[in-house]
Amino acid sequence: MRLTTVAYEEIETTAQADKNAEHDNDNEEIDHYKGRPNGIKSNRMMSRTAEIKLTVDLDADNLPTRIEWFASEGQKNGPATCQSMMLSLWDSEKKTTVAIDLWTKDTSVDDMNLYFYQVIHKMADTYMRATKNADMADSIRKFGDGFGETLGLVVRNTT
Repeated sequence: MRLTTVAYEEIETTAQADKNAEHDNDNEEIDHYKGRPNGIKSNRMMSRTAEIKLTVDLDADNLPTRIEWFASEGQKNGPATCQSMMLSLWDSEKKTTVAIDLWTKDTSVDDMNLYFYQVIHKMADTYMRATKNADMADSIRKFGDGFGETLGLVVRNTT
């Protein structure tokens, strides 16, 4: 069984020609990608569409045996495989997070420990970029360091 998920992302272009493009109405809706689910429209004047595709092979018990991902922007050699993934989606209307967390059935606990350690640090980086709140980003990093120390992934420098 294969499970495929496709996400679409609006990306504003920054080319000078796009900035100078003339439109009859600045608020006109532009159908940028007619193949989108439900004919998603955007009121952004000049944008493009990027696609992220996830394909998951499942065994008879619906456990992931293979995870592939492909991003239309950046990957030139086709889909890449991974053993684990976490996709979090924020619903600003409901103020809730929806998540898809998958890992292949042969992923080791050691790999999951290292994966979570790295994800925690990546979350700190992303939080910093999104909020510019260096104090909280550092708190997340410190938590990640403690997580890594507890699991023996990192050793605290005592000098």
